[in-house]
Amino acid sequence: MKSQMLEQEKIHQFKEIDARLQEAIPKIAEVNNICQELNREPYHYEPEITTEVLPDGRKISRVVIKVYPDKNNKEVGATLPFNIF
Repeated sequence: MKSQMLEQEKIHQFKEIDARLQEAIPKIAEVNNICQELNREPYHYEPEITTEVLPDGRKISRVVIKVYPDKNNKEVGATLPFNIF
């Protein structure tokens, strides 16, 4: 019973992540295009899925947006929560 509930929770998480990615990817592409038009080509936005492991062992995955001031240097950047982007 518990494994079935965990499996349903995973399926729900995957559906939620898929929906957020489908919403975020066109927006990210548009923002990257705007950066190019404003001669801010080095700036780059991309989606990322982060996974947090809770103390009880459950894993929570979230979609975040990574922002890089220089797309050639991905060691320097910031992370925006999806709802803020």
